[in-house]
Amino acid sequence: MLVLNDISEGFRVFVPRGARGSPAAARAVQRPRRARSPDADEEREKVLVFIAGAVSRDAEGKTSAGGALWYAVDDVRNEGFRVDSVYPQTQQAAEAAAALRAARSVRPQDELVLISSNKHISETLTTNLSGWEDRGWVGNPQGGIFKSLVARLRGRSGATFFLVKKQIPAVVRELAKSGSKRSRTDSLDVSVPKDLSLHGAKLATMTQRQLYVQIKALRGRVERPATVARVALVSEAIRDVTGQWPTEAQVWRSIRHKDLSKGVKFFLYNAMHDAQIIGKYWKHIPECGDREMCVTCGVREDLEHVLLKCERVGQNQIWTHAKELWLQKHPDWPELSLGTVLGCGFMTVKDERGRTLTGASRLLRILMSESTYLIWKLRNECVIRNDGVAPSEREVSQRWRHSLNIRLDSDKAMASSREKFPGKPLAVEVLETWASVLEDEDQLPANWIKHPRVLVGAARYPYSPPIRRVTDRRGRHR
Repeated sequence: MLVLNDISEGFRVFVPRGARGSPAAARAVQRPRRARSPDADEEREKVLVFIAGAVSRDAEGKTSAGGALWYAVDDVRNEGFRVDSVYPQTQQAAEAAAALRAARSVRPQDELVLISSNKHISETLTTNLSGWEDRGWVGNPQGGIFKSLVARLRGRSGATFFLVKKQIPAVVRELAKSGSKRSRTDSLDVSVPKDLSLHGAKLATMTQRQLYVQIKALRGRVERPATVARVALVSEAIRDVTGQWPTEAQVWRSIRHKDLSKGVKFFLYNAMHDAQIIGKYWKHIPECGDREMCVTCGVREDLEHVLLKCERVGQNQIWTHAKELWLQKHPDWPELSLGTVLGCGFMTVKDERGRTLTGASRLLRILMSESTYLIWKLRNECVIRNDGVAPSEREVSQRWRHSLNIRLDSDKAMASSREKFPGKPLAVEVLETWASVLEDEDQLPANWIKHPRVLVGAARYPYSPPIRRVTDRRGRHR
């Protein structure tokens, strides 16, 4: 416990056994302020350091971050370095590492002026510092670097200034860029002196979610081989499509893309963990062993077989409908694989100049995700509910159109009531998404958002919405 102004501020959790707090560790880092008059003490110097970060990609699309410190022209202390792979390969991490190197390179009594084009460091060390330290740096990818930097600045007797400039010398950026392309990484000392170490997180300010995240972090990350293999599969597929190798964090964010429906997100999460109950999972369940094999194809079921290879009615038909509808809007249909289907949140469409087509990209993500989810639902109904009886081609077509019309109706509702759904698609974005794929589009007004009857076209059978059963409070059909 560390007692400061209020006793509630002294209780901290997740503190290592035997660790003790120190008032010096909780001293505030000096905020940026105006330059003062020259110091009379000749031993005190004013050191200006430009810092920068840069990110580069190799031939495989993998990212690497580099930082730079630049004092003056032909100064021997100028250096570029590559950020160690244990830290995030981002520009923010590189600049934080550069600031830490600069703080360690000057004498404690000197005035240090850190100049950067990014306000991330100055805001983290001033405005947001108390909040991050109260949370124990939980959720900050550069938390280890910043914790060491804060301790180093608190241990200095000289003042520290942060200066943000829109333009810094080009040589600084070039130095950081060259550092990111180095073949070897440079080690970074993030040790913290015992008398300046602020352990754990303040109990009075922690939420249940933050406590849970920290508990999981302390327990360590458990890698599931199936999950690692599935993430690698998606990453490689996206690299083949986009030419860039996504990070693991980007892969997980893609399954929560805002253009995906709630059911699709849940399905993709299970798929990334290879957690669907198919194939080998039925082998040891009594009276269900026959579900291990596909009754139509005679092979063991897995997710790739269900979504892309099964000859049962539904799979090939749904992808055919999706392709026909897409070709009405864009001439190129992507090559389907398990990796591209699960990574549909990454899908983007660009024009000849390389600019992203927002509407077409959004429609492609909706088409791929809703078609995938419908194939999975039809398979479950056939195998589990209907004892292997597949639906008719007419039913498959109707349900596919119905799933897209539900998304269309949802877009129309959110675009027409923007004030009720902040952050949802604008009317212009909705119009661009569904342009060229609507039924009788030439007879619709230019702005059909509030038009009562708008259906997705390109179907073999005329559309008729499925009948919804209405039940009372006891679950009885009316």
